[in-house]
Amino acid sequence: MTKILAKLHTPVWLFILLVVVFILRIPSFFEPYSYGDEMIYLTLGEAIRQGVPLYLGVHDNKPPLLYILAAISGRLFWFKAILAIWHLITVFIFWKLSEVLFPKSVKAQKIATIIFALLTTLPLLEGNIANAEIFMVGTTILAFYLLLSKKLTRKKVATEMEIHTICFSK
Repeated sequence: MTKILAKLHTPVWLFILLVVVFILRIPSFFEPYSYGDEMIYLTLGEAIRQGVPLYLGVHDNKPPLLYILAAISGRLFWFKAILAIWHLITVFIFWKLSEVLFPKSVKAQKIATIIFALLTTLPLLEGNIANAEIFMVGTTILAFYLLLSKKLTRKKVATEMEIHTICFSK
């Protein structure tokens, strides 16, 4: 447990950045229904809540987790609140990736993380919209972080895939 907490330690500048990002997202919680994709996600989420089978009774071309989050949220306010929390986690993961990419330059880590946080938060680039891209960028960054931080080789990846297949095939 101590090892995990040590890995989650954030420097003061990152904590301040996360607070600023959250504050910048607060106005989006109160925006009216206006963006088509958000309404589609919430409509499919409502269909899931009513027992309609996803991709059979109701369909859109996005990953199912997005619709499940919309079903859990139930309303645009909560959907955007979930997005805000997920985005804070995404910024944190991006910072961890920047540590791997720029191990000797804290300045480069800071600059990259701040630019990423602002560009994915500001309304100018639709950062305030609960859109699939904003949700999925976090999982993509996490995958890059895991691949680069573990110094994976083809052999290690093949071994991991074999373990995964054995564990989850039963």
